[in-house]
Amino acid sequence: MCTHIRSLFFLSAVAALALLGFIVHSSTMEFVYLIPSMLPTIPPESVLLVDKAAYHRQAPQPGDLILVETGGSTSVLDVMRLVATGGQRVQIRDCVENPIDICGVYVDGLKLAASKFQRKYYAMGKMLGYEWEIPANHYFLLGDNSRNAMDSRFFGLFSENKLIGKIAGSRLLSGEKVEVR
Repeated sequence: MCTHIRSLFFLSAVAALALLGFIVHSSTMEFVYLIPSMLPTIPPESVLLVDKAAYHRQAPQPGDLILVETGGSTSVLDVMRLVATGGQRVQIRDCVENPIDICGVYVDGLKLAASKFQRKYYAMGKMLGYEWEIPANHYFLLGDNSRNAMDSRFFGLFSENKLIGKIAGSRLLSGEKVEVR
């Protein structure tokens, strides 16, 4: 009898560990990033660890690096930085020609000043001075290397269901660790 109970306990413990491993594995993924739209933060040929459960635990925060689905009928994934959330307003203005306009990004009238946002943001045409109003459950995202990024300036706002997960870490394909902020 005692052996039978131990066997059941052991099998239950193994099943629980297997389930925990499945949950952890299914809540993270690796993504190979090949394009330069997030330079210098994320170099091309980086392997990114994506926490797919992050936004089930807490709401996305400005400054987060997010793996997002950009495609319409085809699924295209890209990494962008969260600039604004529902209820906020975004403007790209105060541009200096160089020869493409280098601009300030403003959220609710305040220029982004945190170190995460110390980038050269580019704008052209009708996006200059345009104000985006972000509705609930939508997000305004920009690439850190905005000259080479297709982001909210082109795709518009991203709905909550387009956010795949938060970037939790990275390394180069060569194995060298890369710190992302």
